[in-house]
Amino acid sequence: MEKLVLSIILLFLANAALADENPRFGTFNYSVTNYKAVHDRLQPLADKGDAVAQYMLGLAYDRGEGIPDDPAQALIWYDKAASQGLAAAQNNLGTLYAQGRGTSLNWNEAIRQYRLAAGQGDVTALLNLWAIYSKGLDTPKDDVQAAVWLEQAAERGFALAQRELAKDYRLGLGVKRNAAHAAWWELQLRARESELRFGNNMGVIMAAPPGAYQDYGPAVAWYLDAAKHDMPAAQFIAGTLYYGARGVSFNIDEAIYWYEKAAARGNTSAMNNLSDIYRRGQGVARDPKKVIEWASRAAAAGDAAGEMRLGSIYAEGLGVPVDFRKAAEWYRKAADQGDPDAEVSMGGLFLAGKGVTKDIEQAKAWYEKASAQGNSQAQYILSALLGGNKISSPAPEQSIVLLREAADQGNREAQNLLGIRYAQGDGVPQDAAAAVVWFRKSAGHGLAEAQFNLAACYQTGRGIVHDDQQAAFWFLMAAEQGNIGAQRQLGNLYLFGQGVPKDVASALDYLKKAGERGDLPAQLNLAAMYYLGDSIEKDPGQAAYWLAKAAAQGAPTAQNTLGLMYLHGEAGLTDHAQAAVWFRKAAEQGDRESQNNLGYMYMIGNTLPKDYVQARYWLQKAADQGQSQAKVNLQNLSSMETKNRDIGEAIQGLETTGGWIGKQAP
Repeated sequence: MEKLVLSIILLFLANAALADENPRFGTFNYSVTNYKAVHDRLQPLADKGDAVAQYMLGLAYDRGEGIPDDPAQALIWYDKAASQGLAAAQNNLGTLYAQGRGTSLNWNEAIRQYRLAAGQGDVTALLNLWAIYSKGLDTPKDDVQAAVWLEQAAERGFALAQRELAKDYRLGLGVKRNAAHAAWWELQLRARESELRFGNNMGVIMAAPPGAYQDYGPAVAWYLDAAKHDMPAAQFIAGTLYYGARGVSFNIDEAIYWYEKAAARGNTSAMNNLSDIYRRGQGVARDPKKVIEWASRAAAAGDAAGEMRLGSIYAEGLGVPVDFRKAAEWYRKAADQGDPDAEVSMGGLFLAGKGVTKDIEQAKAWYEKASAQGNSQAQYILSALLGGNKISSPAPEQSIVLLREAADQGNREAQNLLGIRYAQGDGVPQDAAAAVVWFRKSAGHGLAEAQFNLAACYQTGRGIVHDDQQAAFWFLMAAEQGNIGAQRQLGNLYLFGQGVPKDVASALDYLKKAGERGDLPAQLNLAAMYYLGDSIEKDPGQAAYWLAKAAAQGAPTAQNTLGLMYLHGEAGLTDHAQAAVWFRKAAEQGDRESQNNLGYMYMIGNTLPKDYVQARYWLQKAADQGQSQAKVNLQNLSSMETKNRDIGEAIQGLETTGGWIGKQAP
């Protein structure tokens, strides 16, 4: 009878050891509805030796969800993943041996696999070992050994382990009788039951916004009391409550105190949070040394999140020189444990060729691993790769599927890109209204580019009713995040009083923000305002300043106007040679006014050597584009050539007819 009971326990623990319950495997939803859908995506990854994909495939065969139940196939794939050190696979492989499913019954191998998994902190393996030693199944009954495994599982928050451990301490079974310890574990259970009864479980507490002081009943008090009894799991929670201001006031000193207590007992989550605290500098001074120290301690314990943090430290040069090779080493360690964020980071390194040899196909492979776990960022990037021409086998249809998956998960970049796809009809039917839906989702998640796109839709009435006030609102949201286009557009709205009250000072402020960051239209707008005195007082110096910025970016109108300012000595700019330089730059881009001005300089020998051939070349180009003054200048040039007039008389006559083009507004 005991064997039958244990078999049921082991069956439950193996099948409950799903990847979505273990942070090392991301947040992929392994519901019965999606095994079949992901099978084709998992198989090639598993065949290439990816441990996480092998584990997932084994799990699919083990459960028989979406594909036929096949314990023998499950054992093959679990064994492949387990041999690479994957704890969840080791546990489930042990369970198959313990049950004799897909293989002959083998308790020695079951225990060996459970120990391997338990050594990595796998709670299901810890409970399986407790069950074996507490029941003495195919091994001598050993209450001390059983209690060792049970306590480790209890400290990881497993209710069954907490309940049984409380009994052990009260009865002295495998541990020294200790009423205080028994009471503490019973307190843990009562807190859990109360949280569930009142709907105030820790998930709700942790999800509450910072600074929210809802009445969480006795739950918070119980966890704080438990922390004082030197239990690391509760100490970690206490630190999180104080750091996140959830149920208690924000108190960084208390948060650090409890995190350090938990970290001293080996809680790697506390180590990682301490690293983050000193990295962000919230409530404390930023301290790169402590950032590295705590991340290193977590990584040394084999924690994937700690390894991931160390990788980012070297990639960003946080307290250490930037070293992408070391970043790649740590990212790979985390990725080898199935951490999807690390897999995305590895993909990024291969894509950019940083720390590793640039390899688009390798990048794609890493993104596929993370995408198979449902990582939305991987899906977003992989979508772009599959939809482009940088890889050996583009797949536009799959690109859209992945993009939608990422967008449906709330990935704001994917939502914005999907909106663009609908707006342009790229891979999907063109649908301006659908574009607005996705822009709005992304904008609501705070992406400045999507806020700009949504504002543009309101401004133009594409896919939604025209609304200048809504346009101004979303341009403002994007502008405050530093979006250059939004700053320029908002400046224009203030200038003309569209959707906002007319406010020239605010218009100048936003236009200058965009202009200083290199926005050409903003620079041209500012130059025109100062040059012409449009809405503001004329200021040739400011006009020249913004013209120079725009001209340096190749704007021919700005180049021509700047040339005229040099020619006529405006704003202290008197330099005919510079005038010729700017005229030529604009003329070579096809600007007809500059072509006329450059031709005229050659015709009269003003700074440039007199050259009738060059003069006719540039004047003819301008005239061919309908420049009226160029036509007059060509006539005068012909007269000079055919009548051989005196040079002085010719120059005097030309100046009398006004050969220069008047000042050009940008």
